[in-house]
Amino acid sequence: MGVGKDVWIWAMKEKEEMEFNSGPDFSIQFRLKGHYSTVLCCDMDKQGHVMTGSHDAQVRLWNLGPDLRDRTNRVACHNQHGNPVTAVQLLWPLGVSASSGSVRLYYHPTGACLRTFRFSAYVYDLHMDSMHFVTSHQDGSVNFWSLSACLADRMVVTKGSLHQGRLVVKPPLGDQNVWGNQFVARQGKFVKERSCLVTMHERKVIIHDYWARRGTKGEGEEGLLRDCDTPSSLMIR
Repeated sequence: MGVGKDVWIWAMKEKEEMEFNSGPDFSIQFRLKGHYSTVLCCDMDKQGHVMTGSHDAQVRLWNLGPDLRDRTNRVACHNQHGNPVTAVQLLWPLGVSASSGSVRLYYHPTGACLRTFRFSAYVYDLHMDSMHFVTSHQDGSVNFWSLSACLADRMVVTKGSLHQGRLVVKPPLGDQNVWGNQFVARQGKFVKERSCLVTMHERKVIIHDYWARRGTKGEGEEGLLRDCDTPSSLMIR
């Protein structure tokens, strides 16, 4: 997680079976320094690759190894974004980052920026898997893009050739409060699962079911919606 300009890596201590009810026990393992401003997002995989984005408009990659202790590898730094980096996703050897109206795709072993896509609507969040990368936007939509088409051996790849679907989560508003709460860092957040898309709102979580059939109770124009209470929506006693 990012705290100020540094990235802190925490380790969860293993517990005995009788201690499970006491909750997880985390301890600080070490921290990474390199950014010049507040770290806004980070991601890490099991091989020890850590990708971070910051208010200084930089995307950095650390290769720490499976034990997270190898400091001999060179740190990659991408400076192509001209605005604060709001979201990163790591899927080695690829990585993707978002900043205001642009999304960039990287090949980390060489440090090359493979593609750059620009949007008229602010990009809040993104997610990438082996088939798609998904972006949420200021206009209240979530867009699905083909990752394989993005990696095609062509000099120019247009957004029209990549676009595979669009889900309107909330109608656009005059301000930036598309969904989420008043904090920009918490707006437009979502989780892409195999069978559904989960969007986090200020007082509820909405599940958009990919496989919802017509006529299902609770179905909206976007698909089957299941509203779930979150701690912020519960009354404080």
